[in-house]
Amino acid sequence: MISCVVVDPDKEILDQLADMIDKLKKVELLARFKEPSELVDIGLERSIDLLIYGIADDPSTDSFRLLGQLRGMYKSIIILSSSKAHAYEAFAHKADDFLLKPLNQQKLISSIRRMENKNRHTIHT
Repeated sequence: MISCVVVDPDKEILDQLADMIDKLKKVELLARFKEPSELVDIGLERSIDLLIYGIADDPSTDSFRLLGQLRGMYKSIIILSSSKAHAYEAFAHKADDFLLKPLNQQKLISSIRRMENKNRHTIHT
């Protein structure tokens, strides 16, 4: 079972993500937040496999700076944004994948599978 935490400033996106994740048998949604700052505490409390991190349309540099801090707390990080321009920043801060909003169930599943395979390969190597 993949443990997962999601954050997005948009409640609609959070609800949509929760619905998508609930349909996946291998993924357990542990928590969801609107504020990225809440991710630090839960990341320190336990080992979490996957963070799905939604970036606001007009992100502050703190959003990406926090991403660098979170990198060591979460095995995999998928960034969501409605702007292709954020992809560069996401990968520069060591995100594992980047998905454009609006969300697409199949793309989310594919991304989660890549993260699962990457982590399995890392463990068995």
